[in-house]
Amino acid sequence: MVEDRSKIAGLTGSLVAIHSAIDASKQERQDKRVKTIESTQEGQHMNSEIEPEASTGKGTH
Repeated sequence: MVEDRSKIAGLTGSLVAIHSAIDASKQERQDKRVKTIESTQEGQHMNSEIEPEASTGKGTH
């Protein structure tokens, strides 16, 4: 009985560790996704600051 409980405790610990690793991996992917979205938005914002003349047709090109 004690041996079974020990095995169960070990397996439970392993499952918790795996679950934590999966959550950490999901969080990393989410962080990367947010950074990609933010950098894309920054790029779009910068483009809108650089190209307003081109969009109105009143540029000096």
